[in-house]
Amino acid sequence: MVRRCSLTCGLNSPKKGTALTARQQAALRATTPRREKSEGRRVSRTPIEHEVTLDDGIVLKYYELPGAEDSRPVITSAGLGALDAAERFAALSPALRVYGFGFRGMGDSAGVGDAPVDVERVASDLHEVVLAVNEATGRRVSLIGNSMGANIIWRHADLFGEKEVERYVFMDQPVCVKRSFGGRDAIEGLLPKLRCAACLGPLVGCVQPKFRGVDFGALAELIADSESSDNSERLKRSCIGKPCLLYAGEASFIPDALGEAERISKLVGGPSRLLVFGGPHGTHSPHMPKRASDAGAVAAAAKFVEEVKAYLLTSEMTLRVEKKPHIKYAHLGPSRAA
Repeated sequence: MVRRCSLTCGLNSPKKGTALTARQQAALRATTPRREKSEGRRVSRTPIEHEVTLDDGIVLKYYELPGAEDSRPVITSAGLGALDAAERFAALSPALRVYGFGFRGMGDSAGVGDAPVDVERVASDLHEVVLAVNEATGRRVSLIGNSMGANIIWRHADLFGEKEVERYVFMDQPVCVKRSFGGRDAIEGLLPKLRCAACLGPLVGCVQPKFRGVDFGALAELIADSESSDNSERLKRSCIGKPCLLYAGEASFIPDALGEAERISKLVGGPSRLLVFGGPHGTHSPHMPKRASDAGAVAAAAKFVEEVKAYLLTSEMTLRVEKKPHIKYAHLGPSRAA
């Protein structure tokens, strides 16, 4: 059973939500128990589907993994978003209320509208979800951005400020992808493949059900715009003034991931911690380990989530008095040398 909640941010009424697919339900069950006690009370682990209608009429879906009634809200942007973004950080619940932000046109939120799907458009969509969660919980939100998701959060801060934000987690995202990769695409051949998939349309969804409803053309536009964005000046003018935790994976495919994280920590205006793992780009993801032999990667993923949880629950005053940046090394996963 999926509980639903709707909020209209434009003139149009939201469409009625649809139930999770069998794949989504199975994935969620694999990463979270159904119920867990929190402060002596039983907290439902049934995901709640929310909808917000944007200013151009697009209905955007996002998902909540409920926490304790007074727990802090956190919005994650990872993968293709929505339930997938929430379940990757399911271990943060019920200590925190985890919301998965979904990109428009990425399956759960069909339709992209007439305007180009670029970083600024998606940052505006994120802002509507931030406002909705802020209103529903009565609390400022923490934002977790993985890879391109961090870029979207940086743009969000630059466009809308930080009034509704408490703190951040940024994971393995260069200040400028094109410069970091020497002018090349981050993942060679990805954009041509996405554009080809856009031409094939529904056929791709028939072959790979998990991609059903994904607008590959819009996704290619978004990735291309994100990779060409240079955030040096944006971060230098201190659009990020709240505390932030930075993750760098030593085995990441991002060139000099540690150097990029250190650079960001010096550009942001707020206090920062830099967490270094001997793991890859996706250490945070429970889906990353593929074999039983990846025990080290599993341990790294679990440790990272615990570090994130501790950081998000730390008092703001404690974070404010820390030296900047505070670097912590945690060599738990496979190292680059290995």
